[in-house]
Amino acid sequence: MNKLYRMILLCLIPLIFLVSCRVFSVNKPTLQENPYSVTENTPGEIENENSALATKESGIVEIEGRCIFLDAHKFGIDNTYSNYPRLSGAANLNENLLVVGTTGTSEFPAVTLTLYDLKNKTIINSLPVADEGDIYLGLRITEDQIIVKYLDGFCLTDHMLSSFSVKHELPAEIYADHDLRGSIWYFNYDVSKDFKTVVYAKSDGVYSYDLETKKSKLLVERLPPGPTKVDLTKDKYLPAFAPYFISNDTWIVAQISNLGMAFVPLDKSQDYLITRSVHPFIWNWPIIGKFLPQMSSMNIMGAGDWAMSLVNTTNREVSKPIPIRYSNEQEPKLSAEANMLFTDRYYAYIRQIEDTISDLADAHYTINVVDLSNMTTKTVLTLKAGIPSLLGITDDGRVLLTYKINNEKGLLITE
Repeated sequence: MNKLYRMILLCLIPLIFLVSCRVFSVNKPTLQENPYSVTENTPGEIENENSALATKESGIVEIEGRCIFLDAHKFGIDNTYSNYPRLSGAANLNENLLVVGTTGTSEFPAVTLTLYDLKNKTIINSLPVADEGDIYLGLRITEDQIIVKYLDGFCLTDHMLSSFSVKHELPAEIYADHDLRGSIWYFNYDVSKDFKTVVYAKSDGVYSYDLETKKSKLLVERLPPGPTKVDLTKDKYLPAFAPYFISNDTWIVAQISNLGMAFVPLDKSQDYLITRSVHPFIWNWPIIGKFLPQMSSMNIMGAGDWAMSLVNTTNREVSKPIPIRYSNEQEPKLSAEANMLFTDRYYAYIRQIEDTISDLADAHYTINVVDLSNMTTKTVLTLKAGIPSLLGITDDGRVLLTYKINNEKGLLITE
């Protein structure tokens, strides 16, 4: 019996040694407790306290760069490669990150707001704001409130997502013909900080509506139907849509098809200003800062073919175009897939390295950030196979993005 016992023990010692080595070599991730949403550690959340180079090779997706992997479901995100980038998004809210997540496959999925602590890497609070099928349009952030916009009205919540108001109904005349424009996004509206004025686009122009007097005013007329060519410097028509308040709510800025942007003063709307660009930025985010970047084409030897101008939203001055410095693998491609995002300081975009690809599993992508102070480009992440979709960029240049190919998907933020 003693001889048999010794033989069993000799066989178990190597196994015990291997198991022990594996246990002590694992750097188990930890999450701080928070009063709203306590979550246990999962393989989908990996925090690197020393911000070392994190590499993920799972399935066919390969990701290289300094990043933190997050659990998408805890942010209300199940469509990691979203067909509705104008619904999803993320940006700074004070020192935290406000994330808009979508769940469901309909044109108007369910929407959840999540407040994420960037310093401590924890979720502070989450607030569902729309069920699937609700026509959620976007947000606007004021000094102390978040305006949640729907087709027929808006609700209010605070910066900590701790409360939610009843819906403030809008008169039907504001949204009655939204279905005539072919896309709900051509309709969008904005609400002033004092909740007294709404600016919105209709099929015949851009209007303001006084919620107290219940009177509307045509600010600028839209292009008439048909293939009419209009000189924006001379004609009264302006093909503008999706207006947003700027300059302490005394002006609005609206997109003009693929031509640029229109800046319209509320008191003298006929004195509008046009800024032109090759690819005007399309935004649906609650904070329009001091600057709006505009891309333009250049042909400067050795400096790249693209330049950036900054439009000052306070005085409407447009800076001279400055060439963007980038490598071949960072060259911007102006398309929907580029998924461009910006703040006052940074501009982020996706670059698919291959011009043509027969198998998405062989595709390579770079996630690039341009520093608007010097127009230099930095690649913050590279991906193989996983199709990326940018959700937001923080005030210090970190990018929140999702990726997906087949059943392999995820959410991460660069470091």
